[in-house]
Amino acid sequence: MREKEIIKYQDVAFRVVFQSFEPALSITEREGALFLSFSSILVSDNEHWYEVPLKEISSIDIDEGGLKPKMSFKFENGTLEVTGNDRASALALRHFLLPLIGRHDALCES
Repeated sequence: MREKEIIKYQDVAFRVVFQSFEPALSITEREGALFLSFSSILVSDNEHWYEVPLKEISSIDIDEGGLKPKMSFKFENGTLEVTGNDRASALALRHFLLPLIGRHDALCES
């Protein structure tokens, strides 16, 4: 991963699903943290890092059906599923990111 300024948003559980494989390949849900940078979202379990550039995200959905909200960041080849701690944080993050996703002129191209 390239060196860049990132900020930890919150501790989360996450799962990455790659749909470019048949059947879809899923990484087992892991405990870790969600991070933000100027041009991407990142998750880490302190051993591995997964990065999705904002310009590649096509949608952000929130499922509030469980005890904790689950956010789904959809991109061309898969989905990043993040289970956060509270509804307000998930909604705030979604509203913050919506104007930035899918833009090829994202804030800071790396």
